[in-house]
Amino acid sequence: MFEARITGVGSYLPSQIVDNVALYGKISGFDPGRCRESFAKRGDPADGLNDAQVFDRWVKQVSGIAQRHVWSDADAEAFPKKDLYDRHRHCEIMAANAAEAALAQAGIDRSAIDTVIFATVTSDTIIPNPGVILAHLLGLGEVATITTNTACSGFLDALGDAYARVRSGLSKCVLLATGEQFSGRMRYDDPTTAILFGDGAAVCLVERCEEASIRSWWAGSRYSNNITMGYGEPIVMGGGPLVQKNAVNAMATAGHKALELAGVGLDQIHAIVPHQANVRILIELARKLGVPPEKVAMPIDKMANISCATIPTVLDWYKRGLLPTLPYKPGALVLSVSVGGGYAYTGSVFAL
Repeated sequence: MFEARITGVGSYLPSQIVDNVALYGKISGFDPGRCRESFAKRGDPADGLNDAQVFDRWVKQVSGIAQRHVWSDADAEAFPKKDLYDRHRHCEIMAANAAEAALAQAGIDRSAIDTVIFATVTSDTIIPNPGVILAHLLGLGEVATITTNTACSGFLDALGDAYARVRSGLSKCVLLATGEQFSGRMRYDDPTTAILFGDGAAVCLVERCEEASIRSWWAGSRYSNNITMGYGEPIVMGGGPLVQKNAVNAMATAGHKALELAGVGLDQIHAIVPHQANVRILIELARKLGVPPEKVAMPIDKMANISCATIPTVLDWYKRGLLPTLPYKPGALVLSVSVGGGYAYTGSVFAL
């Protein structure tokens, strides 16, 4: 039995940033008058704010999100291999950019990669699968390619697959990719969903090693139709407070299970990196785990929810020292938890 470690992380967010005021130009179905009344009842009147500013305040209050990154033609133009671009490869191109950053951070040659696992729910292409396309874009040659889907829990679930492949000896170096383009899957007449999501990609490299770096992995699931998305259809979210309660409970359960399997306590964890779904969920998760909010990564205001690409993007930011409340030290022990539509929920403890 071999051991596995994460050796490099990279992320890519599209160059176009859309704040809440700009997003309001696309939104229908939002009632600013009703929102003003609600603000006034809470003693926080919106006097002097126009409708877009009222919308901005509402989005920040209900989700904590100030902006999201959105794919545009500029991202296609910036891709070095323009001859390989077509309109069906947004997720894969973002992931290719993230992979280059991860390879540079790890300091390994791409020839070492023998397996690609690609987690996504928004790729336009079913055949060839996104893993095959990504391997082609990166010029990896003959490698195993797998595509997985557990929505927002996709990164940690794919990490479990990479961990198992490396530990069993099936793989020596796994490129674990995530990429989502939700801007093409939105119903802008559904404001409570449209405000939540952004576009982006992130990649980590999982390699064989002698000393354990990935300490534990645990996953669970149960059926729920509160969050749904069919092929070629927009995402639909319902359930409101019930979804929030279920998300907190699921991630807390996954976290405790992962800690137990790793044989470590919360006091030994340097950073908690949960899926960034909603700032209220993150604050409640900190309370549920009994840790100060400062110990929980919460950059959701700058990136929104990029589904399975969220956690590895936060890990990249953490490793690059971009999270003010969580200074990074090499070998930091991380507890990461996620919950995805369905529900699928996962926890893992690893050194980064």
